[in-house]
Amino acid sequence: MEVAEAVDRVLLGESLLQIRSAWRAEALDSMGMGPDEARPGTFLKEATRFAAKVCRVLGDRHAGDSRAATALADFVRRVDDYDAYDALLANFRSFDGRELIVRRGRTLYPGTLTEHWDEEPW
Repeated sequence: MEVAEAVDRVLLGESLLQIRSAWRAEALDSMGMGPDEARPGTFLKEATRFAAKVCRVLGDRHAGDSRAATALADFVRRVDDYDAYDALLANFRSFDGRELIVRRGRTLYPGTLTEHWDEEPW
């Protein structure tokens, strides 16, 4: 799966967790392994890096699109990934639960990485 396809799938309603899982399944398949043959962590870092790229594109190219904001917000509620937090909080100033996500992100990441996440809506 390519990033552009993943972005399209997210905008059509697929979750970023599903995208990450699908990418991992493709990677396992390319190595001749099924999900039950692999360890839980096999290709997880790589799948998370792929999801981070998708998050960046959603933030950079789809800022203002509520579908992207919803997908990113759902993802950061489940995964502590800086790229996902940053794509969401640097590009979407108004969505349900933003204040809680900003606080959580600032707890997880140093101030120099989060100072551009202005808590006030634009």
